[in-house]
Amino acid sequence: EQVYISSLTKKEKKSFGVLDYKFPGNIRFEVEKPNNIIFVSNNKTNWIYRPPFIEGEPGELTIKKSEEIGLSGLLDTLNQGLEDNPQFKIDKKENRVKMIFNPKTSEKIGLKEGLLIFKTGKSVGFDAVDEIEITYPDQKKVSFKLSQINAKVTFPVDHFNFTAPKNTNTTP
Repeated sequence: EQVYISSLTKKEKKSFGVLDYKFPGNIRFEVEKPNNIIFVSNNKTNWIYRPPFIEGEPGELTIKKSEEIGLSGLLDTLNQGLEDNPQFKIDKKENRVKMIFNPKTSEKIGLKEGLLIFKTGKSVGFDAVDEIEITYPDQKKVSFKLSQINAKVTFPVDHFNFTAPKNTNTTP
């Protein structure tokens, strides 16, 4: 579940889907509701695909050069562990670990902070993460509530690439 506050209406917006991640910099987020959107990113390319609302109409695909940004950037920095390091400082309180990025890392990944919230009573391991909240430099926050984590997934070779279906309008 992805939760954020709409900058237009100032109301909480939620979307639901499946998030796949593979180090380094590979992320796939398939939003199932309220609107279908597929976001795929690897170390070279980002794809955002919006299927058509009406069958037979064209879908919309935006393709951009990949950057280590947002959630994938945060997940990539976790390879440093949850201790102070050159990329971020840690602030631990109970079942919460805040990652405060240094200015260089913040600029590189486009985030000011990351907050990992762990299931109560669990160890501070990735499989015990309940929620990830990212804070952008403009203070906008997006939360990802994780209902299930499987750390031992093997992805197909092309999982972090996207091939446009027929009848798709593409914008670079």
